[in-house]
Amino acid sequence: MAVSAATPRLSPWLSAALRDRGVQLGSLVILLLLWQVFAKAIGAFGGHNIVPGPIETAPEFFSILESGGFWTPLIESVSRTAIGFVVAFVAGTAIGIATAQTPTFRAFTAPSMNVLLFAPTLVLIYLGTSMIGVSGGGYSTIAIIAGLVVAPNVSIYMRDVMKDFDPELAAMADSYRVPTRQRVLEVYIPYLIPPILAATRIAFSQSWKVVMLTEVFGLPGGLGFAVKSAYTVFDLDRMMSFLVVFVVALLVIEQGIRLLEHRIVKWKA
Repeated sequence: MAVSAATPRLSPWLSAALRDRGVQLGSLVILLLLWQVFAKAIGAFGGHNIVPGPIETAPEFFSILESGGFWTPLIESVSRTAIGFVVAFVAGTAIGIATAQTPTFRAFTAPSMNVLLFAPTLVLIYLGTSMIGVSGGGYSTIAIIAGLVVAPNVSIYMRDVMKDFDPELAAMADSYRVPTRQRVLEVYIPYLIPPILAATRIAFSQSWKVVMLTEVFGLPGGLGFAVKSAYTVFDLDRMMSFLVVFVVALLVIEQGIRLLEHRIVKWKA
C-alpha cells in the first residue's frame, strides 16, 4: 500500500535524536552485559563472588529507589556540584579569555596553571578538606577544590577558542565603529556560545567527579559518603547501587545539558 504524500514525517532532528537514543540504549545494554561477565569472571577466578553483577545489585538498587534513600545524598551531591561548577566555570572562562587577549597576563598565569593542571586531584582534595574544613556542608571547600581542579582545564579550552577567533571580524567591527556593547552582543557572544556550552559539559562532569571523590575522602553526606559507608561494612551490593545512582544522575543531567545546547544553538541541528 502506497504511503500518502500527506503522511507526516519526523523532522531530521527528531529522527537523529531517536537514532542516537537507540544507540545509547544499546551501549548501556552492552555495558551491563560486560559488567555481568566481568563479575562472573572475577568470581570464577577468585573462587567466590567478589564483585556483584547487575543481577545481584538490582534488588538492592530497586530497594533504595523504593525507599527513597537516594534522595538526600543525591541532592547534597548535586547542590555541591552546582556550587563547584559555577565557581570553576566562571573563573576558568574569565581566565581563559583574559589570557587569550593579554599576553602579559598569559605569561603571568602560565606557571600556576601548569602546576594545577598536573597536580594530583586527590592531593588537592586532601589539602582542601584538611585546611578549609567541612563545616557548613562543605560548600566552601568544594568551591575552592573544584576551582583549583576544573578551572585550569576550562581556561585552557577557552583560551584556545579565543585564539581561533577570526581577526577580520574584529577589524570589520573596528572599521564600522561598532559600539562595545553591540560588538559583545553580536560578534563575541554568538561566536562563544557553542564553545561555552561544550565547556559547560566538561566543567560539570569534572566537578561532579571532584565532588564524588571529596565526599569519599573527606566530606560527610552525599553519594560519595554513601559509597564509602557501604564499602566500610563491605556491603558491595549497596555500594554498587549508589554508584549506579551516581552514573544515572550524571547521564540525566548531561542529556539535559545537550537538550539545552540544541535549543540555544539551533543551527547545529
